[in-house]
Amino acid sequence: MGLEWDARQDFLTTADGWEPIRFCPAEIGPKAAPSEGYSIQGLRRAVSSQEAARSEGRYTATDVVWHLVADALPHVPTPGDRIV
Repeated sequence: MGLEWDARQDFLTTADGWEPIRFCPAEIGPKAAPSEGYSIQGLRRAVSSQEAARSEGRYTATDVVWHLVADALPHVPTPGDRIV
């Protein structure tokens, strides 16, 4: 009997380190209170030094990358959306 793995369904239950965050769409506005966004779970990881070096200055080793479950978002992320 083989292992059945469905990344879309199983990722949330198998990854450690999920954090509660607020996803604030740009339409809410940059000065809106975080409570006006959507509560979802996110997985944070640091940008590696190799990624930072290849980015030609766009990323630094102090930046982070967020992994979000697309089905938990109200829409596809667009420029101006924020994670709080």
